[in-house]
Amino acid sequence: MRFRADTPDRLRLTLLSALVVLGFTTAQADEAAIALGPGLLFSKHYYGAFLQYYHDAEVARGRKGFFELTAGGWPGPADATIIAASGGLRETFGDHGYARLSLGVGYLDHTTEHLGTHGQGVIQLGVGREFGGYNAGFCLVHVSNGDYVFHTGKPNDGENFLTFQLGRPF
Repeated sequence: MRFRADTPDRLRLTLLSALVVLGFTTAQADEAAIALGPGLLFSKHYYGAFLQYYHDAEVARGRKGFFELTAGGWPGPADATIIAASGGLRETFGDHGYARLSLGVGYLDHTTEHLGTHGQGVIQLGVGREFGGYNAGFCLVHVSNGDYVFHTGKPNDGENFLTFQLGRPF
């Protein structure tokens, strides 16, 4: 039996599951974060909630990068739950500022009127500041099946969220 979109049960279960997973793996994580925010464009009637796990990694030519796992979703008529894995770059500026860009792939629990495939691309662009043992910032999250590039013929309005993110490095 499937959870219905008109209740917040699916989102609560997803976030609780991700917290449990993060609780078992935080000793190896570089940062655990939560990101919450309203939808934009086709997603304007939704509110997204995502748990994120970052692991620092060095990328080409000694640049700071990271691997990221994300779990979350959005309730509503075109609700969905997503799990995604990404890789990205992190640049610092000033004394405590940073910018992040990540690209990855994700899996939706079911297709929606906006996202016609289970497989999705995930792009995240964020800026933030380190303070007192925490990282806080804003992140633009875009979820899409890439139909404009790959021509799958499936719905691809995409889902977009502007989130406030609060993270705790370990």
